[in-house]
Amino acid sequence: MNYPIPNNLLVDGLSYNRTWLTSLDFLKKYVCKSFNDFWSYKGDIFSELSVEEIIKVRQHKLILDCSWISFGIEKIYNLIHNDCITHNVPEKNVVLLTANLNKEQQNYNDWFANNNFKNKIQTFPFPVYIQMAQEINKSVKVADVKYNKFVTFSRFPRDHRNVMNYALLSKKYPVDLSQSKIEDNIIQSQCKKFNVQYNDNFLCKNFVIDRNDFDNHEEAISWTESTSNFLSHYKFILVQDTNIEDFGFFITEKVWKSMLYERPIIIWGQPGVNHYLKEMGFQLYDNYFDLTFDKEEDPVKRLHLLLKELDNVTKRMVEKNWHKKDLQTIKFNKEFLLSSQCLDKWVKPLKII
Repeated sequence: MNYPIPNNLLVDGLSYNRTWLTSLDFLKKYVCKSFNDFWSYKGDIFSELSVEEIIKVRQHKLILDCSWISFGIEKIYNLIHNDCITHNVPEKNVVLLTANLNKEQQNYNDWFANNNFKNKIQTFPFPVYIQMAQEINKSVKVADVKYNKFVTFSRFPRDHRNVMNYALLSKKYPVDLSQSKIEDNIIQSQCKKFNVQYNDNFLCKNFVIDRNDFDNHEEAISWTESTSNFLSHYKFILVQDTNIEDFGFFITEKVWKSMLYERPIIIWGQPGVNHYLKEMGFQLYDNYFDLTFDKEEDPVKRLHLLLKELDNVTKRMVEKNWHKKDLQTIKFNKEFLLSSQCLDKWVKPLKII
């Protein structure tokens, strides 16, 4: 049975336990929970629900935000299945939001081919990020370049992002970035893991893009949750995506949102992810960047190759109109992302089942 998820649910990050969402009336009808990692180890996801919420779920829907996870979610399906039996909740009332089922319709079907599930748990997968970009574009404002720099913005301080930001600062790249505070021993350990020389803890304070425009880091984070209109102020965007491990391509809203601001983008993510855009129907940004690093499978080597390319490209981008050298690719990718063709290819085939 198809379930029409409201478009408003597709606004940034797919996390519903945020204070600014409490004003949305349609959420009052549904139980919405962010699926934290530790739940999977407890063996009972629904134990996080109150008695009142369980009653509500039996009558309406439970929307589980598991948008940070990709492969291996069959374990979660089994947990949900068992919880539905234990708590007398119809499986059709559960909607699981997950991150990456692109090119995996067959995998999804295979997971349910030989099991005792009464129904396929409704899953709203990876392509919601594309649909989300189309929603966000309504409030996107592309501005002129203001800074002879590039920009990178991410909220959650993952190891590979911390080390990237540390390297950018230590090498004094022309970049504005966001970064939360990291303790000395933690960043030192992370640098060692990625073979990055540790000198001093440059990440002992909060960094905020355009920090003069905000009173504090939290204010900046709140402001950028739906749109990031400052991104077009820079020559190019370094997208630090969620994962760098090679387990299948995991492209999130960070890539698609960045495309909307009509600047070349380069992705610090999984091996091959920059080239995978072409397989999806987009054009490569290879007129701006040497993407050789992208094919290196070892994440440590890939990081250092990417840093070398960032060193090279920051020297090239000083040219005033460097960011316009391949406007055809920039325009094409944005138009394709917003097109019905993109929806038909990546979103519609994977509607909630």
